[in-house]
Amino acid sequence: MNLFINLIIITAAPLILLGTSALITEYTGTLAVFIDGIINLGAFLCITLSILTGSTLLGTLLSITICAIFIFLCCLFTIHFNANPFLTGLGINFLTTGIISYFSQQFFNTTSVISEPAKDIFTSNTLMISKVPLSLFAWIISITILFLLQKTTWGRHIRITGSNPELLEARGLNITTYKLTTWTIAAIFSAFAGCLYAFRLSAFVPNISSGRGWIALAAIFIGRKKGWGTVIVLVIFAIVDYGTTAIQGTNILHISPTLLLSIPYLVALLLFIFQPKNNTLS
Repeated sequence: MNLFINLIIITAAPLILLGTSALITEYTGTLAVFIDGIINLGAFLCITLSILTGSTLLGTLLSITICAIFIFLCCLFTIHFNANPFLTGLGINFLTTGIISYFSQQFFNTTSVISEPAKDIFTSNTLMISKVPLSLFAWIISITILFLLQKTTWGRHIRITGSNPELLEARGLNITTYKLTTWTIAAIFSAFAGCLYAFRLSAFVPNISSGRGWIALAAIFIGRKKGWGTVIVLVIFAIVDYGTTAIQGTNILHISPTLLLSIPYLVALLLFIFQPKNNTLS
């Protein structure tokens, strides 16, 4: 039971948030390439604002809110100037790296790990909360969005936005609203995932996402752009990730730690390479 909780509930929770973020934006034809950057920004803001306010709850809420507003404005910019959303997403990733580096130097006089100032804020209680309670909450909101995408009129409109926007416009619906909504949801979920990673480390580590945002983007294509398929792929990744971390801790196989840490990403790459060719959205 404990293994199930660690593998499925805790380890996979942030990934499910990220997979949902990628999927919902892909449906509108504006794939959230910015996910990786927002994970890092959300984690940094969570740590920084929790330290500044003295409250992890307030720090988390402010972090998610700032990231949501930031991406909402970026989406407005992209739509208004008819910019390429893929390039916008890449630009956001680069921009967040610069923002984190600048403010990390300003507030903590370092561009490296931020842990010492967080010791008084991130206690054993916050670590406990970040495991099962917040992980369960992440699963619940992710599954809720995936359910809404498949079973509601709103969800059908989201799925049509990317494939047949003319149909929505003919019905008098504004596709811009759906694009803004999905990018904002993706930002909220990605920032929340970043907060979860920060909570579990009780610190901020540069590139705390470790490329998991890109894994989530790949997972939706491996999962054939379906909610259940994406979830299965990300759970597999979480299991492999958990297994390699456990093996690294015991050093049973005497394999290089660097090689061990690369195994989950190698598995994701192989899944992507050998996925079925008829990978179209139905």
